[in-house]
Amino acid sequence: MAIAFDVLASVWAMVSEMEVVGDSPRLTLMVYVALLGAVVLVTSLPSAAWSTFVIEKRFGFFTGSIWLWLGDTAKSAVVAGVIGLPLALALDAALAWGSTSGSAYLYAWAVLVSASVVLLFAHPRLIAPCFNTFTPASDALLARITTVANKAGFPLGEVMVMDGSRMSNHSNAYMYGMCSAKRIVLFDTLLDQVDQDGVVAILGHEMGHYVLGHTWWNLIIVQAYALGFLYAFSQAMAWPGLVEAFGFGFGFGADGSAGDLPPHLIRLVVFSFLAVPVDAAVSLGMHMLSRKFEYDADAYAVDLGLDLVPPLQALHRENKSMSDPHPLYSAYHYTHPPVTERVAAIKARMEARGRKTQ
Repeated sequence: MAIAFDVLASVWAMVSEMEVVGDSPRLTLMVYVALLGAVVLVTSLPSAAWSTFVIEKRFGFFTGSIWLWLGDTAKSAVVAGVIGLPLALALDAALAWGSTSGSAYLYAWAVLVSASVVLLFAHPRLIAPCFNTFTPASDALLARITTVANKAGFPLGEVMVMDGSRMSNHSNAYMYGMCSAKRIVLFDTLLDQVDQDGVVAILGHEMGHYVLGHTWWNLIIVQAYALGFLYAFSQAMAWPGLVEAFGFGFGFGADGSAGDLPPHLIRLVVFSFLAVPVDAAVSLGMHMLSRKFEYDADAYAVDLGLDLVPPLQALHRENKSMSDPHPLYSAYHYTHPPVTERVAAIKARMEARGRKTQ
């Protein structure tokens, strides 16, 4: 829709004519990013509301209210603005600064890496508490998780329980942290759907990702792709046809060079549309690698003496996941193997170790 209706160029033309921005390029860019974000938010609300209040509610997942949903949507918009506007200015400045030396892609990549590191530390302490309440896990569960973490050589920090049930019956668990002790977060719905043996087995799987280096591999691949993408953009960002094709109009100097190209950040957004086919190919490769990592982490959990089959089957049942998708659909869309394939691989691993599942 953004391409068909020249949304990027139309919003830019409207902002450029606003008196409030005057002759300030930075203010113009900030207003543009904010207004474009508002357009994206408003146009996405109908589908988001349908997904939440019709689909999720029909299958018994949505547990909140319209006011909670609207409140979370508003808070998400504020957080996106607080993070997105400074990041947009920093990216545009980095691209402009580096364009004269041919190092624009390196400066922009440095900005993205720095922002990622900041968010890694800011999210658990500043952002996540805006949406959910976190409480320490019970002593009994913490003791069992600590035992497995020590066996795996996993640097366990705190284990928290999040009130995911305030909005949804979907269950999940995640961990974060790179160089220091890792923080584990368990949805309260997970504790309702799976017993302690299952929770410990699931976390043994997650610890396997860390011990086997999957987290670092994913980080390296993503950052390498980002660097390559930015390098490709740096070679095309001065090409007038890049923005002309998306409805941007500008004058030309006497020497035929572009006189009024939009800011570098806008050109980066335009270029990202052209990179969609490459993104699709990279995504396919990443999903293939991710599924291999999942099998490896499952095997690691088995080798720790844990039984993943009961909790996997319980989560599949409670979350109403598709058990046997078409192989082509699964290959392109799924980061995890279908549960039937995972269970078969886990059982084979357990039998090879002389064990049986419950």
